[in-house]
Amino acid sequence: MNDYNFIARHFPAPDVLDVPYVGIDVSPSAVRLMEIIDVPSRKVGVYAEAPLSTPFLITEGDNKEVKDILKKWKKDFKLQYIKASIPEEKAYLFDTEIEFGDEEKMRTAIEFSLEEHVPLKGSEVIFDYRLVGESPKKGFINVAVTVLPSEVVYRYADLFEECELTPISFLIEAQAVSRALIRRGDKGTYLIVNIRHTRTGVFIVSNGAVQFTSTLQLGSYDFTKSIMAKLGVNDEDAKQKKHTLGFVKSKENDVLDAMLPTALEFKKEIEKVYIYWSKHKSATGEATPIQKVIVSGSEAITPGFKEFASQMLKVEVEIANVWNNLASFDEYVPPLPLAQALNFGAAIGLALPEKE
Repeated sequence: MNDYNFIARHFPAPDVLDVPYVGIDVSPSAVRLMEIIDVPSRKVGVYAEAPLSTPFLITEGDNKEVKDILKKWKKDFKLQYIKASIPEEKAYLFDTEIEFGDEEKMRTAIEFSLEEHVPLKGSEVIFDYRLVGESPKKGFINVAVTVLPSEVVYRYADLFEECELTPISFLIEAQAVSRALIRRGDKGTYLIVNIRHTRTGVFIVSNGAVQFTSTLQLGSYDFTKSIMAKLGVNDEDAKQKKHTLGFVKSKENDVLDAMLPTALEFKKEIEKVYIYWSKHKSATGEATPIQKVIVSGSEAITPGFKEFASQMLKVEVEIANVWNNLASFDEYVPPLPLAQALNFGAAIGLALPEKE
């Protein structure tokens, strides 16, 4: 089992692994589309990005703005099948061990344990799982389980179907991003910080699966607002100062002090995840140490951000490479500039083919 394919299991389409599809990431502030072509070499096909004038929430309003964007893209790019993301804050994740067997037997074992881990009835959820390693207990296997409320999945399915698009798979955003950022076959343990406009996803990937997620109600715009409030400048001037001076210490940098309270709030929340993971015992025993922090989202290339974050967290920090699972840079250079590409992690992960 390569991925968590909620829709493929509950809304089967014919030969879902063989039809051409695109990845669509709908976030509160923007919609992004990505197509990967020339498999197995993997290069960028069509791609698109549209900012939203009002925040998108699947449970509120008629979502007309998002629907208009999707309908336009369907017409412009002749789209039919898609893979889409669902925000990780809608999901529940847990790891457990079950007796190894055929798929029906293993799913039944997980289903019986759902209510021990999730505050919903089994009849109210859709779940899938990924095998993440052998258990010390003979005949058992460790699995990472992802659970979504059925209502949420159906709402997203209805949204796309109203735009005459056929969803063949859903991944939670954290899974989609990690598919792009972590090389296939890498079993290491990483903390990914995915900074969006008004929120940030913090999640741990270990043994090839997302094992923990947390959503911070802080994003790139919170740094901008801090500068606006401290220096009394408007939105555009604050962004320009942030992207010019950033986190580099100098006499001329008058924005660092302004951003420091927000940065410390980030630090506090990320440290909570570190502490949780250090105390976490998976089904195999002690959790593996986090090797490094990987930062995605355009905020990652703010001047001095990587060095500032590394010093603040006292751990290696790396700017994400969203093209890790595409063609080598020696053979092909993707058309998106770095700042834009860093916001396309989820869309790229969704668009990547299932097989090598």
